[in-house]
Amino acid sequence: MFLITPNPNYEMANNPIFPFYVNDFEGGTRHMTDTEVGCYIRLLLAQFNSKNGTLPLDEKFLQRFSDSFKESWPIVKEKFNQIGDKSIQNERLEKERVKRLLFIQHQSENAKIGAKKRSANAK
Repeated sequence: MFLITPNPNYEMANNPIFPFYVNDFEGGTRHMTDTEVGCYIRLLLAQFNSKNGTLPLDEKFLQRFSDSFKESWPIVKEKFNQIGDKSIQNERLEKERVKRLLFIQHQSENAKIGAKKRSANAK
């Protein structure tokens, strides 16, 4: 699990982007069928949009994200690490999610500083 904790008040839904490293993804999924890749992407998106960057380790719940879950999971699950007893997480995506949240926080703080300076100069 990635240990840096961003401010929980920043929601990913407000900033729904993350870097997609095409060569890394292609190389890491070359052994998967197109169906398995689709399932994997759906689960990555679900993790990215989760509040804590994890998914529950509940196959019935995870099936909601992909019609091909049952047939794809034996291969796709190798891309997720178990976190505790009840969660899974793709470590690479979590690092990117946290980097994005920290960047957003930094931009927000800079904007506040800039606004204060403009306000002080306007007086």
